[in-house]
Amino acid sequence: MPPTPGYRRFVKTTGQALRPREWHRIGFDLRDGLAPADPAELVGADEPTGALYDLSVGVTLTNITPDREVRLRAVEFAPDGSGGWRTHRDLPVEVFTHGFGHGGFTYAWKDRLEPGHRVEVWAAQFGEADAHLVAAEAVVFLWPR
Repeated sequence: MPPTPGYRRFVKTTGQALRPREWHRIGFDLRDGLAPADPAELVGADEPTGALYDLSVGVTLTNITPDREVRLRAVEFAPDGSGGWRTHRDLPVEVFTHGFGHGGFTYAWKDRLEPGHRVEVWAAQFGEADAHLVAAEAVVFLWPR
């Protein structure tokens, strides 16, 4: 019988301004109902030997310039050797356009996380003014290695 995956649920209820033409890391207020140690990390610190993962995230944005792009992507980070992090891989980008000035968008990715690495989800918008991320939720299924 295959192993049962671990499960995490992240919720963001505080707003976040998204400046145009910049990538922004999405920080979550709750991980399984508690404040997370790192609000943006979805997979990593609790999987020191790596993991297989399946993540899905949904975001709600307002103040989007109609017919301009919104983009979501996962980013894998590796230790930089000095206590910080460097981008290891920018994972594929999901691109959306929305004609109403607000909307809900989803992104999903499945992969293998190397030992010591971490995964975050980032958002960008290409309108004329700041858009507002007003809510987000992420779910991750994990199979530690």
